[in-house]
Amino acid sequence: MARGGHIQRKVALICIVAGLAADGAAQDKVFRSDDPYQYLDRLELVNEMSAMHRINMGQGQRLGSWAGIYYFTKWQYDSRRDLLPIWELVNRSFTYNPYEYSCCLELGDIDSCLSEGNRNVCQNWITLFEDCSRGARPGGGQLLWNAHVTALRQSIKDHGDYLATTGITEDEMLYWRGRIRLIYFLSAINYPTRAHFVRPIVRYMEPPCAPLGGPGCEVKCMDTILRRAYLRLVMQLGRKTF
Repeated sequence: MARGGHIQRKVALICIVAGLAADGAAQDKVFRSDDPYQYLDRLELVNEMSAMHRINMGQGQRLGSWAGIYYFTKWQYDSRRDLLPIWELVNRSFTYNPYEYSCCLELGDIDSCLSEGNRNVCQNWITLFEDCSRGARPGGGQLLWNAHVTALRQSIKDHGDYLATTGITEDEMLYWRGRIRLIYFLSAINYPTRAHFVRPIVRYMEPPCAPLGGPGCEVKCMDTILRRAYLRLVMQLGRKTF
């Protein structure tokens, strides 16, 4: 009962904030690239979504298929990528934004979500949430990927010009572009995103610092051969166009 009340209060609050942010000003006030604590809020939102919309929840699994978004968001925060707009803006599209759509569904206000310019993005998330409400099925993981990638493409389309001029290191930009291409590939093969598939990648392969190529964060100085090889491969992918 307490848990359900907490979710309802959070849903109501996030919808109020979303409504106030219509002109963009309030949203910038809530989510700022120079405020690292916002990512802790995003992790909580992903936790809430995993509880409300259960996908591939096995024995003792808290997050199910939401673990991919959760642990990569946590990695961005731990490696200080929350301070880089190319990561922060895109991450918003599959943490904060879907929670906003979820609360609209919870409050029976889907029309306002579907009437916005990101109609396709909203529709994919709503399709996922409605599928979850009918009970866990194997297809949920692919629906989550579909929503994730649609949101990712829209975010890049919306912010592409800005992201191209953020002034970060060349290595970090190549790495970011390469990871986008990698996400598209993983979605195409419906790669499992439960915790035991995701945590080893974060722990042993992703860079623990940012930006790549900056002081103390050169690829050649990474601690293991595996991490260095992975980063070089992803950066090579980043040299190709989307």
